[in-house]
Amino acid sequence: MTNAKIVVLGSINMDLIARCHALPLAGQTLTATGFQQIRGGKGANQAVAASLVGSSVRMLGRVGEDGLAASLIDELKQDGVHCSQVLPTPNVSSGLAMITVSDDAENQIVVIPGANAHVDAATVDQFADVISMGDVLLLQLEIPLPAVLRAKEIAQAAGVRVILDPAPIPATPLPADLFEVDLICPNETEALEIVGRHAKQNATAAQPQEITAWQNVAEQLHQQGSRNVIITLGKQGVLFFDGNQHQHLSAQPVDAIDTTCAGDAFAGALAAKWAATNDLIKAIEFGNQIAALSTTATGLTALRTE
Repeated sequence: MTNAKIVVLGSINMDLIARCHALPLAGQTLTATGFQQIRGGKGANQAVAASLVGSSVRMLGRVGEDGLAASLIDELKQDGVHCSQVLPTPNVSSGLAMITVSDDAENQIVVIPGANAHVDAATVDQFADVISMGDVLLLQLEIPLPAVLRAKEIAQAAGVRVILDPAPIPATPLPADLFEVDLICPNETEALEIVGRHAKQNATAAQPQEITAWQNVAEQLHQQGSRNVIITLGKQGVLFFDGNQHQHLSAQPVDAIDTTCAGDAFAGALAAKWAATNDLIKAIEFGNQIAALSTTATGLTALRTE
């Protein structure tokens, strides 16, 4: 997929990962069974995933002026990501994420934005030529919304496909035009928040009435402006709606140990395959496979060994 040009605008963090037998309850202190410090951030993770499956990837964003910045950029470069548009930000720390992972592969995450909060529309204007030369622009919501909207505007004016992974959902209302993209790919919780429903549901192929409920959510997302809708359902796979028909793809069976980066692996791999083949169904199937593979090791380690 070396001819596919992916541009990722988003967050770059250092992840501090504690492994525990279970996730802590409110007010509870637990003793961790292990600790890792690895590069993360939804933007950086998706850029790495797209690069590791064979695309040419440019990362757009900011790091701080601290001891973490050089390490964050060096690690991105080691994974083949072009970092000329990762800008230093004076007097600000780099982004951080504190992550707890349980023995059953569930996680809790607290993000400290740092330099990511300084990616604004003026910053994005500096990247206009790079965005316009891409095949796909991949966006998330760990940087300020004005930057996301400006990047989307530049890409669409240049005829570049836009994929939005709407995570994390901010507390403030989201503008309607944010969802006018080629593809939106929320998880269950994010999809329900966007359409204004807060009661989480389980949907499986064995329970068609619940799959129908998720189809209704997908249709509502489509009505908000996205040409194509994917809802990732964790262990239950992926639901896809293109405005005409629904498809449900089962999850790949694996022995998962860490689901932290599964959504990012899915988005990055999907973007790469879609840009390379122009076949969205194949891209979804590929993203599903890569997402499953990613859960078999911490972070994106499993993708580096393939």
